[in-house]
Amino acid sequence: MNHLLQVHSATIQFGGVKALQDVSFHLDQEDLLGLIGPNGAGKTTLMRYVTGINDSKTGHVELSGLKISGLPVYQRVKLGISMSQQLVRPFKSMSFLDNVVFAAGYHKTEKPWKTLFIKSRIQEKQRALTLLERLGIADMAMEMPEKAPLGYLKRLEVARAMAIDPKILILDEPLAGLNQREAEKLADTLSQLNQQGQSMILIEHNLREVMRICSRLVVLDNGRLLAEGSPKSVLSQSHVQEAYLGKELHVNP
Repeated sequence: MNHLLQVHSATIQFGGVKALQDVSFHLDQEDLLGLIGPNGAGKTTLMRYVTGINDSKTGHVELSGLKISGLPVYQRVKLGISMSQQLVRPFKSMSFLDNVVFAAGYHKTEKPWKTLFIKSRIQEKQRALTLLERLGIADMAMEMPEKAPLGYLKRLEVARAMAIDPKILILDEPLAGLNQREAEKLADTLSQLNQQGQSMILIEHNLREVMRICSRLVVLDNGRLLAEGSPKSVLSQSHVQEAYLGKELHVNP
């Protein structure tokens, strides 16, 4: 089977510590894959390997069958991998709209000298407005992010990551810091984006929402692959419950 993304035997070491040990997993087209595990399990390290920030001593990464190991971050972005960060860092001097416009115009800034002759941003503005609407924050288009609530900033971060039309959208704890109502609403939005065709990898500690919206789970613990499969089957395994929660978890049928 041809997977959209496939990671083969990733091993990453920082000094004497192995952050990842022979980890393999895959993502299929239109998957919403949940990547879970306790703090320090290696989740973000694994995604930074996929995006090209971290390097592995072994194995390789394939995107749509193409080996991308060794490619720098910007080339992987051009090939369709985008990652939003847990800590939101919008350009505070730009409106919500311009933050997304800037990301949507990435192809015009590949060669800076060419930007001197490009004045129109009509297409980028339309793309940005569409994304703000899809993320439910179009009412903030002309507002500055400095005083915006965290829930809006989290959605802005997703909109910026989607502005490059990625094949794969990687989200690093987008629900962190939100109350349950906000987390549920953002999770619903992510599920809708996935149903519209966006393939995603979701790093998240909110198990309630992970189980509700994810089609598959991958569990890491101490840098090793602990389990993978459907949310119900994975979280029903006693060794997953012990590693991730320290106690048994009741999984509803």
